[in-house]
Amino acid sequence: MMRPTAIAVAIAVLVARPDGVLAQYRPDASCSIDPYHGCAGGVPEHSSADRLQVLGVNMAIGAVTAAILAKVNGHSVSRAALLGALGSAVTYSGKDLATQRFDGAGLLGRQVGAVGASILRDAVEGTPAFRRVVLPLGFVRLHVDADAPSPVRVRADLAAIVAGGIAVGDGARLDVGTSLSMGTPVFRSHAVWQNWRGAHIGGVVRLTNHHGGQLGARIRAHEMIHVIQHDADFIVFAEPVEQSFAGHLPAGRWLHEWADFGVQVPVRLTANWLLPYDSRPWEREAAILSGVH
Repeated sequence: MMRPTAIAVAIAVLVARPDGVLAQYRPDASCSIDPYHGCAGGVPEHSSADRLQVLGVNMAIGAVTAAILAKVNGHSVSRAALLGALGSAVTYSGKDLATQRFDGAGLLGRQVGAVGASILRDAVEGTPAFRRVVLPLGFVRLHVDADAPSPVRVRADLAAIVAGGIAVGDGARLDVGTSLSMGTPVFRSHAVWQNWRGAHIGGVVRLTNHHGGQLGARIRAHEMIHVIQHDADFIVFAEPVEQSFAGHLPAGRWLHEWADFGVQVPVRLTANWLLPYDSRPWEREAAILSGVH
């Protein structure tokens, strides 16, 4: 269990991380060039150097994050840094995989990304790699923890359930085929939050019915990056915080046995509210990885 100081550091890092929970694909109605998305009629090209830079930044942040939290928790800093860099590299591989053009790419990429985040979590907590693995599966998550009284447990993803309920309330319909392929609940409607073409919140993606072909694939890839970023934030930061505070809430410990709360969602909502769209580094990451096919 994380110490109070480590929890405070984790929350601060969560806000500063270059990934996000609520992020939307911005349209360019005037077809002017946006720094990250370019013209809506075309797909911007990003060089291999851009993608290597994203990988390097991910590994550096993973190493530093794991080292800081390991130091606070009294674990080996050097081991945490190495394992943190490895876990972040695996998560990057999942993001890259999720942008590929074959059925199931999102599902496979999301699971790879979650394994990488689980490795980073082990680095932070000073435990052997793969002691704990969290796999997101639609509206639930599969938790495998070798040290827990129940080593295998399925928990409801409350954030995804709420986000899905809101989508249905807005008149969107669940696209089962796309959901299975992307590995996350996908809802479609004629309009997504006014002029936005796609959106992600709480592990749920919303798309319009108006975009297919190359642009549609690019929008789906963009949102999948945000889903994997969301998973990593939960696995590394939010779940340990929830575990630490569950015992202080009425029936909290029992509820935490069966449900993940998703405390990272309001934190990221606040970060998105504070930062202009073009200033969010998690958007640049998503644009670089989803803009090359």
